[in-house]
Amino acid sequence: MLLALVGAGLTGLAVVFKPPFLGTLALLIVIVGAFWVGRRHLVARLSRDPARPPSR
Repeated sequence: MLLALVGAGLTGLAVVFKPPFLGTLALLIVIVGAFWVGRRHLVARLSRDPARPPSR
């Protein structure tokens, strides 16, 4: 979540100031952040045993 916010902030800065490298860096952070969050959710979903109800 924090990584996505940092990437979004850098994307906003890249749109306003238009340096050549910041847009690429922001896009890379957003992609890596989305992959990391998606992988965590996928691992959490796959690690649950569907035969048991989730413990609360």
